Amino acid sequence: MKYLGIALIAVVVAGCSTVPVAVNEQAGRTLSPQCRDLFASENYQRKTQFYYASPVFTIAVAENKTDMICSYAAQDYLSAYSESNSSLALDRCEAAKPVWVYQNKTELGACQVFAVGNKIMFEDAR
Repeated sequence: MKYLGIALIAVVVAGCSTVPVAVNEQAGRTLSPQCRDLFASENYQRKTQFYYASPVFTIAVAENKTDMICSYAAQDYLSAYSESNSSLALDRCEAAKPVWVYQNKTELGACQVFAVGNKIMFEDAR
């Protein structure tokens, strides 16, 4: 009985940190493989399950619509979604752009909010 309880807890916890199927399909149509991996990561998805984290996922897309960079930010303390979450995520995205542009010799568009938690706000990258 003890092991059954532990197994049940493991299944529940694992289920809470995975991307919902419809969201995963929508993200897969838009995000690059690297950004899709970050969006689907256990770390990001775990934060989507807790109201206090309010993760914001951002992307900047190249002109070819396939290359992109991405980042996210989430509050670690009790707070509701606020502009500070979005601003921090956008700042992280903008900070990563110069390195990417230098390495890839390709310009990126402005950083934009892709999702708040698992609610996708942007789907026009590809």
